[in-house]
Amino acid sequence: MLNAAYNGRLDVVKELTAHASQEGKDLSLRIAAREGKTTVVKYLIPHASKKGKNEALEFAAAHGNLEVVKYLLPHASQEAKDAALEHEAANQSLDVVKELIPHTSKDGKDAALKEAAMYGHLEAVKVLAPHASKKGKNEALKSAELEEQTKVVEYLKNQT
Repeated sequence: MLNAAYNGRLDVVKELTAHASQEGKDLSLRIAAREGKTTVVKYLIPHASKKGKNEALEFAAAHGNLEVVKYLLPHASQEAKDAALEHEAANQSLDVVKELIPHTSKDGKDAALKEAAMYGHLEAVKVLAPHASKKGKNEALKSAELEEQTKVVEYLKNQT
């Protein structure tokens, strides 16, 4: 089933789902999400656990699969949405970051800004900073200073 999910073989996934363990269904969902196989993701969602759905969102976001991220957002917990934004800020797929922002908590936005600042991802910092709290911006600035991310430091000093 894993190979079928990886390759987007919905016909095979359908045949094997009834015989798969919960762990196998969840893993197949994560693989399909990572690979951007939206039709397979849509099929597997009703068969997945909450943990599987949450991890699928994180995998899709981490690999920049915007269409899959959009589909998975209503199925994921707040914690998973926050984690996906934080991880994606480090990976810097700006379309995915922009999609996740309205669905994340203030703490999630602050954590994502700090992550982007620490790794010197200026464009992600520019997208995230308007949505962060004053405290979040200050923490991001400290992280950027520690990591000697001079362009990010310069930008954030003008924001705080």
